[in-house]
Amino acid sequence: MLGGLLLTPSVFGSTAGAQSVCRAITRQLSTIGPRARLESLAWPGRTDRDVIADAATCSARPELVPATVVDVAGRQMRIAPQPSTAYAAFLGGVADPRDDGPAWNGRGANFLVRGGVAVDYWWLHAVVAPELWYAQNKAFEVFPSPDSSRSSFASPWYGDSLSVDLPSRFGVHPITHVGLGESALWATAGPLDFGVSTSAQRWGPGARGSIVLGPDAPGVPRIFARTTRPIRTQGGNVSATLFTGTLTESRYFDHNAENDLRSLTAWNVAWSPSDSSAFITGIAHAEQRAGVRIGASDSAERVHGPSDQINEVYAQFRDARSGIRAWVELGRAGALPTARRFFAVPYEGITYVVGVERAVVSREGTLLLSFEAANLEQPTDVRGSSRQDFYTSSDIPQGWSQRGQLLGNAAGPGGQSQWLSADWVAKG
Repeated sequence: MLGGLLLTPSVFGSTAGAQSVCRAITRQLSTIGPRARLESLAWPGRTDRDVIADAATCSARPELVPATVVDVAGRQMRIAPQPSTAYAAFLGGVADPRDDGPAWNGRGANFLVRGGVAVDYWWLHAVVAPELWYAQNKAFEVFPSPDSSRSSFASPWYGDSLSVDLPSRFGVHPITHVGLGESALWATAGPLDFGVSTSAQRWGPGARGSIVLGPDAPGVPRIFARTTRPIRTQGGNVSATLFTGTLTESRYFDHNAENDLRSLTAWNVAWSPSDSSAFITGIAHAEQRAGVRIGASDSAERVHGPSDQINEVYAQFRDARSGIRAWVELGRAGALPTARRFFAVPYEGITYVVGVERAVVSREGTLLLSFEAANLEQPTDVRGSSRQDFYTSSDIPQGWSQRGQLLGNAAGPGGQSQWLSADWVAKG
């Protein structure tokens, strides 16, 4: 049994333009109501926020809850509630790590609460939104990892050349965790923002999962730069974000304390023809290495060794007038193939997420039809080539994970998922 409640009062700031649903936060709830999906589909706001979503700067309609305005040294300081979340999950079987955001849903009762404020003063902006989550973590049997160098709770399915940090269980005791949550501090300089953050992000238009970066894991502590708003050019509007941050191994993976930290550098660039265009497309790239770029106390902790990378192209069409949204994401792990390899096996290593939503409006209400399919399988069609499950790694044992949870699509390494729904939303 799962349940969730999302409260979304307004938030002010140069990067927090009006938006119906905070997509980076609502995706952390396993059950997103049809009204919220319909509102997001019908909202005529900026489409770049559909594909570059940051939970620390998402907002609802600013007119819902006015901010408190204080005069400080002749300038206005705005203080407003940050979107608040209360979440509960009650599992009677085994743990379910899918779609649980920064928390980990173990067997039994699970709770998450988050709240805070946003403060904007001149060119400086801050969001303080800490979170608390609890997992009862009742006992259930797991297959222990056969690798003696790893915790018995480490995944028994992923090891050696197909390795990823996805524990079967987070220990044997109840868990209480307090963290910075969706907090951030940044400064605006012209069309750009520069700052630090621990918030969740969701890149790409996928409704129930994104290939490169999604909100189904704790946020990555990072230093970032991004466009404050789409930059208008003669060739269309461009939005972009870039960050470098630190990934952390879970406490239930291995016994080697020297490889607990990794660096992650990623960027996302989106383009649309104009402010009012229903179409947007873009490209995203993420690369991780062992070690950290910032704060290393000795050379052994600095970035070193081979890298793993994921590349993605995506596109979305969202038209509020017709009530139609369609999207596609295409991803590939590892470096781009040579021209000979590409033309020989053009689909090798390709993963995808495709989906469509349609709202059919009548006098009594709206019928919302939704479909999405994801395929992360990695077949081997070239003799002599080794198979590599998506999100696993032969060079970096933790794979594409953050604190024991998957950074990308919740379908998991080499997985598939299909989702089809028909919802009736009555008027009123």
